[in-house]
Amino acid sequence: MTMALQLLTTEEQSASDSLPADLIALRTTPSRQRLLATIVAMYCRWLQEDPDRCPATCRAYASDTIAFVDGMAQQGITLIEDVDTPATELWKHGMAGLEPSTICRKLTAVSGFFDWAMMWQLCKGNPVDRVRRPRRKHIEAVYLTLTDFHKLMAACRTSQESALLGCLFWGGLRAHEPGNLRIGDVDLEGRKMRVLGKGGRVRNVPLCLNLQQLLTEHLDISERGAPDEPAFRNTHGGPLSSRVVYRWFMRWVSHAGLTGRGYSPHSARHGAGTLLGLVGFNSFEISRYLGHEDPRTTLNYVHASPEALMVKLDGVELFGTAPSEAGNDQLITALQDQMAHMTSVIERMAGVILNGTQLQSRPRHPLDQRSAEDSGGAAVAGCNLPDEKVPQETLGCGDH
Repeated sequence: MTMALQLLTTEEQSASDSLPADLIALRTTPSRQRLLATIVAMYCRWLQEDPDRCPATCRAYASDTIAFVDGMAQQGITLIEDVDTPATELWKHGMAGLEPSTICRKLTAVSGFFDWAMMWQLCKGNPVDRVRRPRRKHIEAVYLTLTDFHKLMAACRTSQESALLGCLFWGGLRAHEPGNLRIGDVDLEGRKMRVLGKGGRVRNVPLCLNLQQLLTEHLDISERGAPDEPAFRNTHGGPLSSRVVYRWFMRWVSHAGLTGRGYSPHSARHGAGTLLGLVGFNSFEISRYLGHEDPRTTLNYVHASPEALMVKLDGVELFGTAPSEAGNDQLITALQDQMAHMTSVIERMAGVILNGTQLQSRPRHPLDQRSAEDSGGAAVAGCNLPDEKVPQETLGCGDH
């Protein structure tokens, strides 16, 4: 256990039950007495008590912030006001062997801590703001195809495993969400289930016929039980953890011979979004189905497979024609017709501007019906340019 972690554990044990009272008391202490480890310990308590955050996210942020305290201690920095941008840059330099996405996540966690400390007036600035983030590598997410899903389904041993895989794929559930599912949350007759997702947000996921059948077989075999009992249980009768879900999923992948595909439980969720997009769901509907708060996130879950694009291209008449002379002539003729139409439109527009000719399809205003003699020798139409100066009263600018 590192020195910073030992100090954090001591601070958490000695802290009172009232976190706001401790923060108010800490604000009254001189700045040269505000230990970084003490404030981080309070920040970790605040994360645990925040109901709007996912527990897994809170644990990751707390772990990253504690690691930052340990990194500052190695540089001889124990007070929060002594933390500056160069010290944070040195800490980032020590993570050179990690993935850019991991480094960005740790910097985001530490930046969130300093924003929180600034809110409570425990520090004057955020030293992470000027730290340059590494450029993330764009890695295309792996999505579970329907063919490979059936291979994984054949590798399941029990009805519970089959129903779990169905929830991950047909329902688009995250790895931790099956553990939150209770028997009372599954409405087989109404074909929907109530899912507790990230940040305590609840969504209703409709059950397709395949998923309805899998859940019916699983719950009938398990004799259902009380509504508040877990729908998916471990060997001790408790709810499944995300680690167990991951371990089961990777066993299915291994038995199905799909080890080199890079599949994970989240790949099934990507497969659900892709499948919904293929059958015609729009991005808003998919975002509601997957429980995304921001519909823009859904775009990362809908993948265009080359096979699906090929099918759509074959369905288009021009793209589906064989590469023959007749097909080429048809395409050339269509393009020539479009070019001729565009040329005609451009010539008519140019004639209006340069020659003063009027579009025949435009209705004439009553003032345009005046003859050239009444208007001083020039028709004052909406699109006509006068040949000579027109009297002011003809232009309709005088008093009537």
